[in-house]
Amino acid sequence: MYFIFIFVCHLSLLLVLSWYQGGVGEALLEGCRLLTEDVIGYSLAGDITLGGLFSVHMNVSYPVVNFRERPQPIQCSRFHLRYYRFFLAMVYTIMEINASDDLLPNITLGYKLYDSCYNEVRSLMGAQWILSGKEKVVPNFDCNKDIMPLAIIGDLPSKASIPLARIMGLNRYPQVSYGSLHPSLSDKIQFPSFLRTIHNANYEVFALAQLLKYFNWTWVGIISSDNDLGRSGAQLVSREIENNGGCIAFNEILPIVNFMESVFRIIDVIQKSRAKVIIVFCTVESFIPFIEEASLHNITDKVWLGTASWTISSDFPRKDFLTTLNGSLGIAAQHGNIPGFREFLYSLHPSVSLDNLFVKTFWENAFRCVWPENGTYNNSSPAPHREDIVWCTGKERVDSIDPNIFDVSNFRFTHKVYTAVLSVAHALHQMNNCVPGKGPFKNGSCADIYNHQPWQVQYIYPLTVTTA
Repeated sequence: MYFIFIFVCHLSLLLVLSWYQGGVGEALLEGCRLLTEDVIGYSLAGDITLGGLFSVHMNVSYPVVNFRERPQPIQCSRFHLRYYRFFLAMVYTIMEINASDDLLPNITLGYKLYDSCYNEVRSLMGAQWILSGKEKVVPNFDCNKDIMPLAIIGDLPSKASIPLARIMGLNRYPQVSYGSLHPSLSDKIQFPSFLRTIHNANYEVFALAQLLKYFNWTWVGIISSDNDLGRSGAQLVSREIENNGGCIAFNEILPIVNFMESVFRIIDVIQKSRAKVIIVFCTVESFIPFIEEASLHNITDKVWLGTASWTISSDFPRKDFLTTLNGSLGIAAQHGNIPGFREFLYSLHPSVSLDNLFVKTFWENAFRCVWPENGTYNNSSPAPHREDIVWCTGKERVDSIDPNIFDVSNFRFTHKVYTAVLSVAHALHQMNNCVPGKGPFKNGSCADIYNHQPWQVQYIYPLTVTTA
């Protein structure tokens, strides 16, 4: 299988081919290979592999490019406890499938998981790593020794899933998102192999419009992120409000460039406006610094209406945020039960999860402590003065973490991850149980799970996964 990533070589194709035929191609081609970062992922071997993209961290910082030296890798920061739970949900679900006697007996599932850091570039890098089959990514090549990963679970934000879905769609490669809500992803012409276990964001718009109508709120403000999801949501809800006889007090966008300058300006607009209701079409990455500034300005007399992208209390690490948002309303994804997952989360500990790349970072963020060997706080910034350091001992208990910060009972997006993995497993199970002569393909043939085409998986994909 080939995936299209464009790169430039200083050698002509003809010259490269002639050198390769001369027997020295491998050495000479090194100078013509796209330089990529070493990818750090989390993997487990299995008969069949699933890929996974998870935004365990929330922010990235780009290196300065001066064209005099190789750019440094993109740095991730701001570990997110709830998003880490999504990551763990895929690990746990595959463990449960492998232990099952009913689902995929005698077949072991493996995985290749990657932290995309809520960033489009990182998401595409992770997809390259999953699909190329190499620790050092080789774009456009499949170097998997045995079988291609069956599907990719993810990504969380729509801004990352949209470019990934365009690439996956070229070869009808299955992608199942657990959190991308953008309406355009329902377009099967643009995104033929994209599926999701979360709802379409358009449903949220209509629900918010009905909520405004019910309470007779006719003078409202709108704040949105500067991305496809934010802009389309703001436009659609503005139309619905006006159709219902309401008016828009202000419609502000949180931009990517000059972000804090815009935050200060928007805070001033809110303080001067008589509108008491504000609809927020923002992703968590932009809304948290905004609401932090609103908290500093003691804006507590507004009713905030939010979408499923951020209406979870654990997204807000400080109580002053919750004071500002007190009395607000939001749309939430439907929750579901994951049997045994609570006990799995409570069993987390660095001493028994040494192969987990993030468990020590989780520990530091959850318990606000520092491992002595790290000497840094939150895995990203220098430790505070030594007398202020709280050292991690390993005696801390996961079941003592505030449920508002790390909820182990109410699973919403986490359950969407669980559903996504199970649905792929059921598709594989159907493929494995296919009876030759009664199969869904030409002349009643069946697909070989160890030698199948990506589109064959999607053909038999369970109908429980929504494409709306």
